[in-house]
Amino acid sequence: MVRGARERRYLGPEDTALSLEAAAAGDAHEAAGLAAKDVDLLICSSFLPDHVGVGGATFLARELDLEG
Repeated sequence: MVRGARERRYLGPEDTALSLEAAAAGDAHEAAGLAAKDVDLLICSSFLPDHVGVGGATFLARELDLEG
C-alpha cells in the first residue's frame, strides 16, 4: 500500500493556478489535434483559484483564445 505523495511539485513565483491550467489545456489541445475553434464547452475547477467569485473558466477561456 502506498501512502502520501509519490511526487511533489513546487510552483515558482510566477506560477498561478491559471498558468498551470492554461498549460495543461494547451497540451491537451495539441495532443488531440484540436484548435480553439473546435472547443464547444470549457469546464474548469480549481481547488485554490486565483480569483474568488468569478469562475476560473472565464479566465482560462481568455488564455486559450476561446470565443463563444
